[in-house]
Amino acid sequence: MRDIDLFDMHEAFAAQMMSNLQAFASKEWAKKHLGRDEAIGEVPEDRLNIYGGSISIGHPFAATGARQSAHHGQ
Repeated sequence: MRDIDLFDMHEAFAAQMMSNLQAFASKEWAKKHLGRDEAIGEVPEDRLNIYGGSISIGHPFAATGARQSAHHGQ
């Protein structure tokens, strides 16, 4: 996680995003589902969706990739 500058998660289904964040931080989940002894790690809030979330920007659901590409190139 230290090597990643920004995290951008599409939050159209906020419960799924929250579940992903919990899973990334869970040692038990990593062991059971990934065969890892350690959690992937917590996503720092100050590096998550810093350009705003997809829905707050108001893009169509199927345009996530285009929205991410356009914003991250700025």
